[in-house]
Amino acid sequence: MSSVPARLILLTFGLSLMPCFALAAPAVAVPAWSDLFNRTNGWTGADGIFTHLADGWDAPNDPSPSPRVLFVFSDTFVGKVNAVGQRESGVTMPRNTGAVLSGLLPNPGKISFFWGNMSGTPASVLVPDTPLSQQGQWYWPEDGVVTGGTFYFFAQRMDQTSSGGSFNFAVAGVDLIAEPAAGYGNPANPVTQIDTPLTLPATATTGLIQYGNAVMANTIEAGAPFPDGYVYVYGLRNDTSTKWLLAARVPPAEIADFSAYRYWNGSAWVSDISQATPIIDGLSSEFSVTPLDNGQFIMVYQLDTLSDKTVIRYGNSPVGPWGDPKTIYHCPEPYEYKNDQVYCYNAKAHPVLSRPAHLLISYNVNTLSFTANLDIASIYHPRFIEYALPKGATLGPVASASAVR
Repeated sequence: MSSVPARLILLTFGLSLMPCFALAAPAVAVPAWSDLFNRTNGWTGADGIFTHLADGWDAPNDPSPSPRVLFVFSDTFVGKVNAVGQRESGVTMPRNTGAVLSGLLPNPGKISFFWGNMSGTPASVLVPDTPLSQQGQWYWPEDGVVTGGTFYFFAQRMDQTSSGGSFNFAVAGVDLIAEPAAGYGNPANPVTQIDTPLTLPATATTGLIQYGNAVMANTIEAGAPFPDGYVYVYGLRNDTSTKWLLAARVPPAEIADFSAYRYWNGSAWVSDISQATPIIDGLSSEFSVTPLDNGQFIMVYQLDTLSDKTVIRYGNSPVGPWGDPKTIYHCPEPYEYKNDQVYCYNAKAHPVLSRPAHLLISYNVNTLSFTANLDIASIYHPRFIEYALPKGATLGPVASASAVR
């Protein structure tokens, strides 16, 4: 439902409908994780899906004796699915929901989902309530970080538009949400919403600029292999036919101080957001950047926003230079459902759920037909794949502190 620009829909449905078995790629499906989110009661499907550990670790093998995984989702179906796979009447769609998983395995008995007004008509967990927000706007969560015991995540503040086409929405702003990580999932958990300056309006020649689409904590607290002490906040320039990568960084203790943000201008980090320089194009609305212990960084995204291609790129720093995109998986759902309105989008990695030498990756599946989402409930939920990293590359901290640079 969320984060899909109408102008790129032709990129999806212009694809040749080649059978997926003819498109071998090195990543493999992980049914146990996909099945965890294919549910028939209560929370029955969503997109968005970002994951964080409550202790701030962002790598495999969390040192905590009781790992607690925090999930945030965007548009969510809440209700019941009947025996033939249809959503029953009375289904609702909150704009954002969450979940908490105890442990690091896809155990259905260890995950609990939540939304607003759990005892009544389901509602969004968060509704915009800032000086810049307006009635009728809603939040689609983006990426974030847990640092110093606080869970910070960015959220697109969305507005309805009358632009026509299949996706009548627009980004009105990006806000920063802060709440104690230990209380995540508890309705009484205090939440702070902060307007940010992390958007720039479109111009005659360039599209809207926004930040918060992906976040990488390159810190000791997060278990980064070569921590430089910064949180990298990635963004996009949403041009008419493509999405360009942008990068900012900030010390973790200053993540809510927007004067401390510095933006990559192609050769240096500068304080003026308008001087940020696009790095590479062809990205999706959500993506990920993850550090590896061979000194490289791996980016994961869905090629050209909407397509059946999940791709990776390797970079030599958090801002590149980035190698060419490599397709690691062809999503089968547009062909399996035999419905030319089904599409895949927003692939990203989940280091906290990954094995050290592998990367667990999710992507979202949706359809342009709301009726199809009601009649075939299994379409709309995250899918997971696993990519084996090249020999010599793994996730997590290096063994010696002398390797920190």
